[in-house]
Amino acid sequence: MPALPDWTAQVLQMLVILGLAPLITGVIAHTEAIIGQRRRPRVLQPYYDIFKLLSRETVLPASAGPCSPSRMSAAAHDGSRYSPPSPAQASPPRPDRMAAKPLGESRRPRIDRSELAAIAAGGAVGALARVGLSQAFPTVPGQWPWVTFAINVAAAFLLGYLATRLQERLPLSTLRRPLLGTGFCGAFSTFSTIQLELLGMIDRHHYALAGGYVAASVFGGYLGVFAATAIVRRVRLIA
Repeated sequence: MPALPDWTAQVLQMLVILGLAPLITGVIAHTEAIIGQRRRPRVLQPYYDIFKLLSRETVLPASAGPCSPSRMSAAAHDGSRYSPPSPAQASPPRPDRMAAKPLGESRRPRIDRSELAAIAAGGAVGALARVGLSQAFPTVPGQWPWVTFAINVAAAFLLGYLATRLQERLPLSTLRRPLLGTGFCGAFSTFSTIQLELLGMIDRHHYALAGGYVAASVFGGYLGVFAATAIVRRVRLIA
């Protein structure tokens, strides 16, 4: 079978990203709710939100302004020609609805250099560890990418363990989370490699393998976070 053209591969990659992004967002929101012991949203909630957003109709209120549907329909009912009011007849803006302007103060967020350094250091270690494992155990094209799968599940487990332990058991710190969570776990895990491996599977017409790989990666990461959170909280209860 001939390989897919370049433009077809790019379209498939875009569709994969657009299709997985809401699911990954739902899994992250559900995981954060588990870690923070909050009400858990549905994993597929982003898909419902997108459907509601696309199917929603824009309805203007009856008193939306001089061009409101009620005034236009009244003019049509009377047989008169509707004409919007002139600028002189327009009401002046209300002071209480005007946005307050900052008085000599900049609204730019302050850059924390120590936090950026912690993220960079953790990201460098995590990226080097992932690249080292990928080169030590290369993936055979057309087969299950065990190295990438194990890396992502392990990163999800570490992220759940570290986030729960840092939040609930250890003293508060401004650099532990950026160093270990955002930096190390963020660079150690890889979704870009999953996309490239999925495109390779699609090029070889291994559609069942690609679908199983996506499902196993998402739910394996979710189970890793859930197991790590349960372990930390169980140890806390025993202690």
